Amino acid sequence: MRELRAAVRNLARQVPSPGELLSALDEIYGLGEDDDIATVWIGIYDSDTSVLRYAGAGHPPPIIAEVGRPPRLLVAASAPPLGTRAVAAHVRTDQIFWQAGAALVAYSDGLVERRQRDLERQITEFRDLVGWTRAALADDAIPRILAETLVNAVIPDPASTLDDVCILVLRREAA
Repeated sequence: MRELRAAVRNLARQVPSPGELLSALDEIYGLGEDDDIATVWIGIYDSDTSVLRYAGAGHPPPIIAEVGRPPRLLVAASAPPLGTRAVAAHVRTDQIFWQAGAALVAYSDGLVERRQRDLERQITEFRDLVGWTRAALADDAIPRILAETLVNAVIPDPASTLDDVCILVLRREAA
């Protein structure tokens, strides 16, 4: 993971879009062990236009929770995980207008993957939980509180997880 993070930092300055960045990362990552794969989601926010451009490689889709609307999943990853050397053939860069006050909730697959549970159902339940939590908190609630509430609701016993669990909540403030 450390090497992958370093590659992202180096390539992000040189590659113009999230999809192209994932393709370049797949070429680098695909040189490792045959069974090494990693899921990745990359978003690039332009504060001048309020546009978030993003792409995913095998990663569960983040959730956007806009003011006054139910939360929705962003477009799911179009490409397989890094390490397959097939990302370039499938990756697509999508974009949304990121409304002021809206929260973006990104999470690791360890948060929603459970043995003997349907992944799509887990993601849908998590999206619904984001909506309930977002509505239950004041609009000025800080993202840390939202993240802690979500993690505690989904994983009451962190020691029982089989994979890493990470959640990132970002809220776009008014300009």
